[in-house]
Amino acid sequence: MKTPITILAGTIALGAVVLVLTQPATSQVQGQQPGYVRLQTTTPGTAQAGHANVTGTVRAGSFVGGGGGLTGLSASNISQGTLGQARLPGNVAFTNANNDFTGTNSFDGFVGVGRSTKLNTNDFFEVKGTNSLYNGIGIEGPAGSKPFYGYAAGGSVNCWSEYDGTNQKWNLFCDSGWITWTGTNFGIGTLDPKAALDVHEGTIAVTNSIGTRQFRANIDGASGAANVIATGPNGSTNCYFGATSFNPNYGQLAVCSDNGTTKAYLFVDNNLNGVVVGNIKSFREVNPRDASEDIFYASIEGPEAAEYVRGTGHLVNGRAHIQLPQHFADMASPNGITVVLTPKDPGSKGLGYWHGTPTGFDAFEINNGTGSYEFDWEVKAVRKGYEDFKVVRSWEESLPAGTDRKAAWTARLQSIADRQALLSHRQPTSRP
Repeated sequence: MKTPITILAGTIALGAVVLVLTQPATSQVQGQQPGYVRLQTTTPGTAQAGHANVTGTVRAGSFVGGGGGLTGLSASNISQGTLGQARLPGNVAFTNANNDFTGTNSFDGFVGVGRSTKLNTNDFFEVKGTNSLYNGIGIEGPAGSKPFYGYAAGGSVNCWSEYDGTNQKWNLFCDSGWITWTGTNFGIGTLDPKAALDVHEGTIAVTNSIGTRQFRANIDGASGAANVIATGPNGSTNCYFGATSFNPNYGQLAVCSDNGTTKAYLFVDNNLNGVVVGNIKSFREVNPRDASEDIFYASIEGPEAAEYVRGTGHLVNGRAHIQLPQHFADMASPNGITVVLTPKDPGSKGLGYWHGTPTGFDAFEINNGTGSYEFDWEVKAVRKGYEDFKVVRSWEESLPAGTDRKAAWTARLQSIADRQALLSHRQPTSRP
């Protein structure tokens, strides 16, 4: 029968390992003594190569030394207590220190949550969801905070998104520009959108499949005027709606040829007149005798803004007074009245008039004639307020706001040349 050896203090040599047993100065009941066993090499206090292999559980009050050589540890094997950072491998996360995952063999340059493989070669972080409806990464802050996610290139933050918990706005910032959504309004370039879509001093463009902008709405930076422009497949303007070039508060609607030259437009001029301009002003009606045809009439033009009224009078003893309608008198200038008379009797000696005013005139048969018969009359007058109608005007008057004048001049000259070439190839037609 072997008898146990009880050593309260001292040293036991076991081959290449020395067990040093110590006892505190204060004696305690055996079995409750807080003494410990220190494993040392043959020379206590001197570091030497060697191992002490212990089967079972080792409990220690403390380790002597740095413990930097401990291996095979992981966070999942530590149930309680703390270990210094130097004693743990590099793939263990620390709660009170910066964690650097360098992408060694443990991660292969990739961190996945719910997945262990990359989606592509440039995927460094990936979260795999399990819900068929909603999956993602959430950021929750206290009420009124601004949860934030940023994007950086070259080491600086260039773009970020945030939710403003105080104003209930979602903001995306990128390269000094803002996109904001308030839940009802969406703003580009503004943090305070006033409409369902509010673009601040920018351009809205629609581009076709070959890269040509077909439609754009923008703000002219120089004048602050807004305009809407439609373009053809060649990129030139074919329709414009917006401000005039001479006043950003006056409107204009223009249609253009294939090189952007304005061919017809209506606008408000500097005298607050609404002006309609084109090569030909016409009416169009369906031919009442043939539904497959339309009838066009062109307006008669002249170098003044004029009005006319006409009717039929009756001469009695060579005299007649014609009272003109009140609406004609209201619009007519007192200067520049023209009266045309046509007798409806083959025996007439001829007709004349005097006292012509916007309200009426007196007709008579010439050579003191005393005929009594019907006659047709027509009165033309310059419109009141348009006595100084400008016939010759600058070509720039029809330019939309923000137009490149050099390019517009080049297009104008080309349009003139194209029209001259077109007319030179046409054969003259006889008049009806």
